[in-house]
Amino acid sequence: MWRPPSGSGRGVRYQIEMDHRLVASILLCNGPAHLLVGGLGLDLDGLVPGLSFDPDLPECSVPGRICVATGVDENGVRQLAEVFPATGPAGPTGAGGLQAVAADYLPESFHDTADADELPLPGRVEAIPVPPLEANHTCTYEFYLDRGDGDPVFLGRLSAAQQGRHHATLDARGRLRVHRGEVPYVPAETLREVQRYPGRVLGRRMDPPQSDFNHHWDPNSGRH
Repeated sequence: MWRPPSGSGRGVRYQIEMDHRLVASILLCNGPAHLLVGGLGLDLDGLVPGLSFDPDLPECSVPGRICVATGVDENGVRQLAEVFPATGPAGPTGAGGLQAVAADYLPESFHDTADADELPLPGRVEAIPVPPLEANHTCTYEFYLDRGDGDPVFLGRLSAAQQGRHHATLDARGRLRVHRGEVPYVPAETLREVQRYPGRVLGRRMDPPQSDFNHHWDPNSGRH
């Protein structure tokens, strides 16, 4: 959780992060953190009638749940787990579909690269609640659009690592991606970059300080 200084909600925020080796780091960011989502993905814009994205307005229409397959039941019926919800109504569309302003449905800020001149793109992040499917020693997620009519539409497959937790990202252009672990922040190298480029994150390890304390001088240390 990002915390603002003195609870003001403005200025540089900080977050304490602990890795698998229990090494702590402090993260610093000016404003909400931006996410680095580059990589291969599925282009969903226009893939199914009513499934559309327009990053220039910005608007998007997702006429059903975007799900991943979890296998089939004893009757051979495909089982699905929701990853992204359908968009809700957001005023007239002119085409009878569902639309939502990207700020509501896509609240995060994405970058494809760490280029300082690249403008952020609205996006959404969700944890994938199930592991990937494995076939022929290959792990993949199969994505479907479930409109609630009993006939989900296949959207495509994305490869995934066999182990570990995965997240999915969806941006305002309709690009769907899978990420192993947490989606990384757009990095900053210096505090000056944190100040100059809102959303970039500077991370520094919090190594314990070196001490010249002599344990032999401590009568309660048990080391003499």
